[in-house]
Amino acid sequence: LWEVTYTYEQLSNRLKHYTTTGKVASVTVGETDPFGSTYVYKLKVVDTAGNVSEVVYGGNIMAVLGVRCANFTIEQIPGGIIIHGIGNGHGVGYSQRGGHQLGVEGYTWNMILSFYFPGTEVKEIKMYN
Repeated sequence: LWEVTYTYEQLSNRLKHYTTTGKVASVTVGETDPFGSTYVYKLKVVDTAGNVSEVVYGGNIMAVLGVRCANFTIEQIPGGIIIHGIGNGHGVGYSQRGGHQLGVEGYTWNMILSFYFPGTEVKEIKMYN
């Protein structure tokens, strides 16, 4: 678990390209991943004139907010926000650290692959010349 606190002034510096006035009035989660996870897919930014814009895609959101994962919630506080997050990365696909930990815990390579990619099968492919 991690958290980051920003004032609206700090957010204005980070998100100035997403505002008309250059001053952020609010930042909220616009939408989470369409596949049912809690990863933030759209970040809603409102400037002091009421103009609304969005930052789309977890990688972009992570970059503009300077956070390590797109799995977070936003708490509104006087003069800013607190971002409460869980984990690292974009939340899609294989986690090297997670796979390593599963190996440490005794999972076999095919169990680890099944965990990250359910429903897939590993098969031998014969190559012909």
